[in-house]
Order: sequence, then structure tokens, then C-alpha cells
Amino acid sequence: MQIATIESQFGGGSQNPDKIIIHAMGEYIDNGQKDYHAKEWLDVLGLSAHYLVCPSGVIIQTRNIDQKTWHAKGHNTNTVGIEFLVSGLHTYGTFLEAIKRKYLTKQQYDAGVALCLQLKGKGLSKMDRHETLDPGRKFDPGKGFPWETFKNDVGL
Repeated sequence: MQIATIESQFGGGSQNPDKIIIHAMGEYIDNGQKDYHAKEWLDVLGLSAHYLVCPSGVIIQTRNIDQKTWHAKGHNTNTVGIEFLVSGLHTYGTFLEAIKRKYLTKQQYDAGVALCLQLKGKGLSKMDRHETLDPGRKFDPGKGFPWETFKNDVGL
């Protein structure tokens, strides 16, 4: 598992997490004026996630798990946020369409499982989807994410 660190200034104080929250976002974001890498786009929005899992299988860590991030409204005090990046350049509309079908690469899936197993070994005992925590407003990681298989492979 290859982890690169690119720190984020966006987040709160300390935490003792017990839950993983799985998200998805475009690898690159087209906001109509400029294209951004997912990490840059989170910075523009003043948001953060602990990890971004790239289609190549590389994991970008932006904050330590004992630091709060701003990734799931109302659920940022005891959770670790993991964003699976959907390959390519996306508007919000193309992203919503992309997550309706299979989008993870094998390298990305394997890296995500390894990361979650590592986090499980650090005491995180629960896992949920962003869409489950904020239904009707959030739709990620979407139907294209193999949720049941992923949960079984992680053992949560």
C-alpha cells in the first residue's frame, strides 16, 4: 500500500475515531472555470478527508486519524473519511452518473481494503456510506461501489 502525504489545513481538533465513512468524488473536478484535482477542490471548498484513494491505487493522506476532518456533516467528531476518486474529469452531473456503474479499479479496490484493514487494526470497528448518513442530499459512494463485497473483505 503506497501512501503519499499532502496535508490539509481544513479540519478541527483531536478525535478518537471508531468509524470509517466511505465517500466518492471525481478525481478531477470541472467547476466551469478551472479544473482541480480532488484534493485541491476540497481545499477550495474548505473541506477535508483523511484519505483519498486514487484509481492508480496510491493513497493520499491529508490528516492523521486522530485529527478531525470536515467530510460528513454531523459526523466529523469520531470518524475517518475515505474518498474513493472516480477516474477522469467530472462536473457534479457526470460524477452522479459515473457512480451509478462500476468505477473502482482493481488497484484502488485493493488499496482501499488494505487501508480499511489497517484502520480496523487501530480500533475502528464500524463502517458506513456517506449516502446512508445523509440520505437525499448525498449519493456517494453510489450503486457502482461494491458495498457488500467491500464490507465482507474488510470484515466490518
